[in-house]
Amino acid sequence: MSHLDYWHEKWKASDTPGFHRPVLVPAIEKLQHQIIPEDKSMAIFIPLCGKALEIKHFIDLGCKIIGLEFSEKAIYLLSEENQFGLQESAIEGFGKVFQNAEKSIQIYCGDLFEFSKDTLVENCEIGAVIDKGSFVAIDPEMREKYLQVMASFVESPKCRYMMCLYDHDMGRGPPHVVQLEYACVKLGQFGFKMIDYFKGEPFFGLSEKRREEMRVRGATTFTENTYFFVKN
Repeated sequence: MSHLDYWHEKWKASDTPGFHRPVLVPAIEKLQHQIIPEDKSMAIFIPLCGKALEIKHFIDLGCKIIGLEFSEKAIYLLSEENQFGLQESAIEGFGKVFQNAEKSIQIYCGDLFEFSKDTLVENCEIGAVIDKGSFVAIDPEMREKYLQVMASFVESPKCRYMMCLYDHDMGRGPPHVVQLEYACVKLGQFGFKMIDYFKGEPFFGLSEKRREEMRVRGATTFTENTYFFVKN
């Protein structure tokens, strides 16, 4: 199974896969004043976004969103459930982009590892990255390649980075357990330092079905912790 097939099967099986959070995590509201770029011409980038609630949340706050998702179904659901009216167009050599009429939402559909800033249909600086369930979804052997992709999106000295990491005892992911020290070292290579964090509550926002799936996998705890980084 390829790195894409697993997630395609998850979306094929359900309009709301278990990994989709049906509620906004408290960290978003706590840290949103730090996440939102001061320069509103800069966008917030959400890799592997699915139909994340954060997209509508930040659009309603006047932000510009760039997302990356490889499931067309997830993008269609995102558009329908939020009445975004996203229209698709092809991108030669990559896949598709789905945009609203104002072009304040651009969701790119394709393989993350073939995506780069050069893929964007218009030149746009990234002012913040919301990495919520993306880095931890990547198989450990592909993390370095993931970071190489992200490098082109965090070049601005004004860029901020929010990363969610998980503590659980299910064994192998996804989501994978990534040590905070490792994340700090890797983001430090891009000039980031951690300045704030938010400790989540065990099993917060998960449906009973999702909790039961985790218990079957051996989970006695599952906590999402959020860390916020800025450029030095």
